[in-house]
Amino acid sequence: MEDDNCFYFDSRVDNMELWLVLLPFDSDSEKPTLLDIKNSCIIEGFQCELDEELIERKLKNYSTLDSSEFLVGNGAQPKKGKDAFLEFCVLDPRDKLNVFDEYNRKDYRTHTQLICVKKDQELLQYFQETSGKAGINILGQAIEGIKGKAIDITFGKNVSFIADLNTLYAKCEGCFFLESNICYVDEIYIVDKDLDMSIGNIDTTIPILIQGDVKPGFTVKSLKDIRIEGNVEESIIRSEKGKVLINGGVVGRKSAIIYGKKGVHIKYSHHAIISSDSDIIIEESLIQSTVSCGKTLVLSSTDHGSIIGGSIRISNSIKAQKIGSPSEPRTNIFMGFDFEYEPKLHEFDKKILSYEKEIIELKDDILDCEKLIHLYKNNSTDQQHQCQRRLKTIEMINKTEKMLSEVKNDLSNLEKKALLKDVSLIEISNIIYGNTFVYMRSKFLNISDELNNVKIYLRPIEKEIEIVVPEKND
Repeated sequence: MEDDNCFYFDSRVDNMELWLVLLPFDSDSEKPTLLDIKNSCIIEGFQCELDEELIERKLKNYSTLDSSEFLVGNGAQPKKGKDAFLEFCVLDPRDKLNVFDEYNRKDYRTHTQLICVKKDQELLQYFQETSGKAGINILGQAIEGIKGKAIDITFGKNVSFIADLNTLYAKCEGCFFLESNICYVDEIYIVDKDLDMSIGNIDTTIPILIQGDVKPGFTVKSLKDIRIEGNVEESIIRSEKGKVLINGGVVGRKSAIIYGKKGVHIKYSHHAIISSDSDIIIEESLIQSTVSCGKTLVLSSTDHGSIIGGSIRISNSIKAQKIGSPSEPRTNIFMGFDFEYEPKLHEFDKKILSYEKEIIELKDDILDCEKLIHLYKNNSTDQQHQCQRRLKTIEMINKTEKMLSEVKNDLSNLEKKALLKDVSLIEISNIIYGNTFVYMRSKFLNISDELNNVKIYLRPIEKEIEIVVPEKND
């Protein structure tokens, strides 16, 4: 409002700024003083602090014909509060893993981080957003403080949030997840589809259920049971303290490794490495596979329970419909196997797989070279380069085959050394074909003729083999 002393106050910006407007005056007696301005401010109800130094400076230079306006006071802006935030007591489950091999190459198959937790373990602290300090305008009216940014988060199954402590706890042992803004703990890690690059390798302490296939090249590890509804293709499955159940088959192509400490149960196996401290159950066929069994190997199908080829190391007994084949491949069976040797044998098995795979790849390289040699002009630089490449590849094959031969020899010696058990049993309800070799502690049995419906008792210490053909009931 305008004042008789040729000045007035103007409230601006939603009552947050107080401006002083000086008007022209006729004589020095009408020139306002600082005291006039302060008294008018109080009378008009403005409660902000005035910039007296600025006012005095403006008044000093103020003449009769001048007209000016300037900012002399401000309200206090409201403050913003703290945003809500999380402090993890474990690793953030949303983070991706960066895993590198011995050659410092990133493993793009390992990217899912599984956070294994115990019951009652602290998972995270959740600090809610706060309101900031209230402001005040130039009229002395309070302005509500600005609230911090909230977090969209929900606490799901198997977790408990104690508000007084701002802390989230696990209600059971399992894996901690934060997905779609929901915190929860799963007692079983479930993959509801095929395990592929979208999931990556799995390494956890809780049971795993995969409701599809395991695609080639992946690793699945757990301390507990692992159940796979589909097939396993050229992958590693390891249960360090539990069982492995694969409702489909294992197609190894010299790359599949299956281990379950308390047992393994699969439908069929082709060219795989399978081991267990306990029983191994194969429903149908076991073809060209390497088996290390701490107790009994059972081929359970009455129609297809066959062992064909491979190296079979058994501690106690074998129960199957058929063993061997009428011709190739040769089937090697090691009875009375001491499972304490399995870790060392397993290393040899992996080396053999690696060398055999390398040889296959090198032979493929030779085929590529030969195609290019025929494609390029005779004696051209490109053709000579491919010829040199082919020779180097042949040298590498020869070197790898020599190393493979040495490892196979070491493996064979260790397999025989591992035969320490006193009594073993092979029980066949159909047939053992020729070309089946059975090794034991003190004897070697070459089955060159077919044996039908037999039980073979192996007693190495007594240096005898008892072959029993049950009598048929009339």
